[in-house]
Parts: sequence; C-alpha cells; structure tokens
Amino acid sequence: MQIVLPCEDQELRIETSNRQFFRISRHETLPLQMELALVNLIQQELLVFKMMERLTFDLERRPDFTALALFRCIDRGNHGCIDEVNLAQFFKNNGIFLHERELAAIIRRIDTSGDQTITYEELNDFLKV
Repeated sequence: MQIVLPCEDQELRIETSNRQFFRISRHETLPLQMELALVNLIQQELLVFKMMERLTFDLERRPDFTALALFRCIDRGNHGCIDEVNLAQFFKNNGIFLHERELAAIIRRIDTSGDQTITYEELNDFLKV
C-alpha cells in the first residue's frame, strides 16, 4: 500500500495521516463525488501539461533560447543549482511574486533527486518532456 501525502502543509499531512483507513476491493468503487473530483483533478493536470508542452515547444524554437542560458539566468550566484531563494528572486525580477508554497511546488515538479533544488540536468530534462 502506498500513501500520498501533501508535501508542504504539515497540518494537512497530520490530518491525512490520522484518517481512518478504508480498504476498497477490486470490485468496489469510490463514492461518486470522490470519483468526479479525481476525474476533474486529472483533467486539470492534463490541461496544464498540454499548455506546458506548447509553451516549451515555442520557447525552444526561439533562436536566442538555450536551457543553459535559462539556468544561468536563475542561478545568478553560480551555485550550480536553483533553490527557492534564487527562483523567487528570478520571478521577482520579472514582476511575479510567488508564495513559498508555489515556489516549492515548482521545484518539486522539476527536482527528480528529491533534494529540493534544481540542477541543470534536471531543468534540461524537464524542458525536454
């Protein structure tokens, strides 16, 4: 059995962990309202994925774009990785102010090693999706 828990919200993690566990057999279904909510969530994820694919495709076709240039633009301190601090600064410099939770979500989506930072290789792989 695998449990999926929210990453950043400790109170929600605790509430989720303390819920009573209900086993659902192969031939049972979830309550209709829950199934519809899951379908909606998956549809929204697909829409975001398609939009990201289109935007990435458009970006990669620009003659002045390279993944390395993007990485260096965000990693201004030349630390070799992108963390919440320099990601927040990058967005702030471009007039976008994100909450810590949004920054963590961006990093979590790109970070494949789980160290809460983005390396050039991880960014490059993310852009190739």
